[in-house]
Amino acid sequence: MENTIIRVLIEEEISEIYQKYFLKDFPPEEQKPLELILQRCREKTYICYGLFENTTLVAYAFFACGKNHNSILMDYLAVCANQRSKGYGGTFLKKLTCQMPNNYDGILFEVESGLTAKSEKELENCKRRMSFYLKNGLHLTKISVSLYGVDLVVMYLQIKKDRTQEKLYEDLENIYQYLYTKEQREEKVRIRFNSEIQLAEELKNLY
Repeated sequence: MENTIIRVLIEEEISEIYQKYFLKDFPPEEQKPLELILQRCREKTYICYGLFENTTLVAYAFFACGKNHNSILMDYLAVCANQRSKGYGGTFLKKLTCQMPNNYDGILFEVESGLTAKSEKELENCKRRMSFYLKNGLHLTKISVSLYGVDLVVMYLQIKKDRTQEKLYEDLENIYQYLYTKEQREEKVRIRFNSEIQLAEELKNLY
């Protein structure tokens, strides 16, 4: 995949990807309105990247970045439907670590833990996703999030340098201030620290 590059997407490209891929790639309840995404890009609290093979889009990722720009949060990541099972997901993550601007220390990921999975299929999808991220250099933090009733663990992919658990927690809180309204944060978002033992206990029966 020597001919792959990543670059920031312009508004016209974001709009086209949203209509052509995004609406099919993510469940309706997880989709942010296009105008909100574009507005946040203009406010510089959101940034969108595409992975291209020559000139063909093969994957895309949308990030929330808050204002301190120490860490950014992966909000959406998808490989285009006709390009899946070709290794582009792993390639995208590797490219991000070496081609994103140096003002970011790393990327935060919210990953479903499987603890609130409603079926065996959902649980298997959680396991597969977690395995993919671990294989591609992410590591588990001690932070977990309850987001609209879904239990998530927070993972971190280092770009420039590692950060302490406390700093990652602060980064996530800062990003959430721009990603969610005050009412949403109070009613639907819960962030907590876990001890390593506690986290291992919660996940040991799943992985």
